[in-house]
Amino acid sequence: MGSDSPQRFTDCESYQEGSRNAYYKIIPKGTMGNVAAGYVVVEGPETTPPNAHTQWEQAYFIIAGSGTLVLDGRPHRVEAGMVARIPLETEHYVEVASGERLEYIYVNRFL
Repeated sequence: MGSDSPQRFTDCESYQEGSRNAYYKIIPKGTMGNVAAGYVVVEGPETTPPNAHTQWEQAYFIIAGSGTLVLDGRPHRVEAGMVARIPLETEHYVEVASGERLEYIYVNRFL
């Protein structure tokens, strides 16, 4: 959050992972204690880079669209209105098929 005034997710600092993905830091690390959050838009066909976290737990709040969240090799279909907890050290990534779009908020709780 770059200011104390409300702003759109897409007005926050952004960064890139993957070829078509858009990531926005809506609550950067260090601005609200041990919590950080971001807004992600994935346009298909796309697979986000696999990763696993050793210093934070994570949750995804699916706010629009649909796709597949893969947790430790197990695919889970996700769609708007769902929430997924990603435990510490769990390899995870998102797959979005051609013609699909997935939007989610991630929340990190740093240990």
